[in-house]
Amino acid sequence: MTWAERHRVLAAELHSGNRAAKPSAPRLLDEGLPRLPRGHGEVRVRGDSDYFCDDLMQRCRRRRARFAFSVPRNPAVWRASYLIPEKRWRPALKMPGAEIAETTYRPSAWKAEPLRLIVRRYRRDVTEMGGRRARRWRTVPPLQLRMAFNGSVDHVWTYSFIVTDMVGDAAEIELWQRQRAHIEERIKDAKLGCGLIHLPLGTLRANRGWQAATVIAVNLVSMLSAVLVDTLPKPPLSDTAPVLETVGEDDAGEEAESDEPSHRLATTVRRWMIAAPGRLTRGGRQLHLHLPRGWLWADRIIAVYNRLLLIPVT
Repeated sequence: MTWAERHRVLAAELHSGNRAAKPSAPRLLDEGLPRLPRGHGEVRVRGDSDYFCDDLMQRCRRRRARFAFSVPRNPAVWRASYLIPEKRWRPALKMPGAEIAETTYRPSAWKAEPLRLIVRRYRRDVTEMGGRRARRWRTVPPLQLRMAFNGSVDHVWTYSFIVTDMVGDAAEIELWQRQRAHIEERIKDAKLGCGLIHLPLGTLRANRGWQAATVIAVNLVSMLSAVLVDTLPKPPLSDTAPVLETVGEDDAGEEAESDEPSHRLATTVRRWMIAAPGRLTRGGRQLHLHLPRGWLWADRIIAVYNRLLLIPVT
């Protein structure tokens, strides 16, 4: 579970690959929330369909956190989508060709008020869908699926569903929840940039210890990246309410990225900041940083170094 705006891991769990992610999700939420700074404001939780469960939504409600989760495609949500009038569909944000609409949905185990169900559909030619075993076919309504396999239609609509108790414009909520895919960058940081891919031992306890060290490394690199980004000529990091993300397996849409990222990957930070072939010397009661002549990222490391010197030592 990560804090989206600051790209930091708040809670993590490692278990066997054949176990479901849902049982540990409420506990991860309980562990992660106290690690947010005081005065952080309203918390919003988003996650894939692997984390769509009554226990987690109830825990979010008790913790006064808003939530938005992808919903597995089941007969109930298919029926809800069939009842949406055609005139209620409107373009999705930052996803050309996609449309969204809204209705209500009450999961079978949810005893509170009906929740908002935001539906996104995307038109695709049958020739783009791949073979019959392609994963995309799971996103097509059963009736359209049969018609496509019979050759009766040349295009189909793929659907995604989001259940939420958030308030606001449905298109903006759908776009925000779609951005949950950014957690893949945290996984990439942990695996390729901070060594999680090298889980070396044969026992679960030892691997959990390795994971804890990796999470610390990810967070330290993230903090260093925040200092690096602040020294570049771009707008500061977002000051919106914290977003907690969970990760599972689900399809995610595409999002347009800005020219200048708000976060640098661990491999980049290591190359620019940590693995720099420099040295520190003392002279005249001052520290001096010496870098190789012609070092490509000298301006960045000097700016970050000077910024870090301003942090008071307690």
